[in-house]
Amino acid sequence: MRPERLHCGAIAILLLTLPSNAAVAAAYAYTNAADFKASLPGAANLQDFEAIDAGAVIVSGGRAGNITFHFDFGGESLQVADDYHATSGSRFLGKTTAAILQDRDNLGMSFAGTRAIGLYVISRDQLHDGDVLLVAGGGTAALEAANVQRRLADGSRVWFLGLIDHDAGFSRADLLTRGNGAFLYNLDDIIMVRAGDRDADGIDDALDNCIEIPNGPRIPDAGGFSQRDTDGDGYGNACDADLDNSGFVNFADLGFYRAAFGRGNVDADLDGSGGLNFTDLVRFRRLFGKQPGPSGRAP
Repeated sequence: MRPERLHCGAIAILLLTLPSNAAVAAAYAYTNAADFKASLPGAANLQDFEAIDAGAVIVSGGRAGNITFHFDFGGESLQVADDYHATSGSRFLGKTTAAILQDRDNLGMSFAGTRAIGLYVISRDQLHDGDVLLVAGGGTAALEAANVQRRLADGSRVWFLGLIDHDAGFSRADLLTRGNGAFLYNLDDIIMVRAGDRDADGIDDALDNCIEIPNGPRIPDAGGFSQRDTDGDGYGNACDADLDNSGFVNFADLGFYRAAFGRGNVDADLDGSGGLNFTDLVRFRRLFGKQPGPSGRAP
């Protein structure tokens, strides 16, 4: 198929009408469990650790349900325990030493695409503002000392941290502590809402290399391919006009795109038609000024 040539007039129109880059909203923070639950953007999944045997050890890189934990506790590991009171049931998440975590025990959690995550922090110590932070999706929920959600039978206080992103979602969250070793704590009842399939192309967001633009089996391209990613960068062609792989679609990419009309370039075939045409041009215009993606497959 002979590629169409991009006329100078079309380039001029493109340059005059390129959109500005929109600001990206951060996840919204919650320190009140009731407000968080009332705002959830879908059905909640609960990891309450009740289905895991007390004493079970979770090493860094290990999983509990749908969550993979990442940490460096100096040779120690996470442990599901029932030594103290929990926010629900009898089991909670602690550490192999005395079944309890300590200030400085920071940990990361990775999972399939999620639009909300919340958890309870339990401590007999009086915590202070910002002693514990939950960070994900460009947002941060900071512990508020006065916002105690409840007291347990053993005198422990319970605080809540949560984040909701109604649009982009996220696949990792980090729990960070102040780091001066001043308090002990445990975790329980991690609440999550799966991101789902935002572009309705039949591929879950966590596996979709173009989360917001159909690039999957419902819309195969001219070669019969779905999820086409010709440059192998984890971003599907339908949402990847970053032809020089700089991480941003800019005027350098426009130069590559213009040259592609004379020579052909599979990476510039954004709609999978098998050639470059004005449908690709329209897609390029929409993607200009943005990062490629979003993608659940990008490294």
